[in-house]
Amino acid sequence: MKTRATLCVEEEPGEYVVPSTLRASMEFLKQMLGLPPDAECRGFGLMHVATGAYLFRSCDSPDRTACGWSEAPDNAVLFRNWPDALRAAAARPDGVIVIMFDVGDDIMVFPTR
Repeated sequence: MKTRATLCVEEEPGEYVVPSTLRASMEFLKQMLGLPPDAECRGFGLMHVATGAYLFRSCDSPDRTACGWSEAPDNAVLFRNWPDALRAAAARPDGVIVIMFDVGDDIMVFPTR
């Protein structure tokens, strides 16, 4: 279980090779973010603005919709598409949407806006 994440902030834009196909868009995104080609996109998550914790859903609760905030990025609720992430963010104004990549021993977290 990964217990830490690295929040990445925007730096000066560099030189990028624009992909010729939509299929290459994930490779292009990884290049833009300075990630290794084998980084695995985990999806979108919500990060608490004040604490940096991640939205999670408790599976142990009888109420499967019980949510809270967890420091561990492995516990984060992951959204596979942008509309679902937007709906979740609208319901939780104390959270911001991030995109998460697994790079082995760490999870790299990037704000989406």
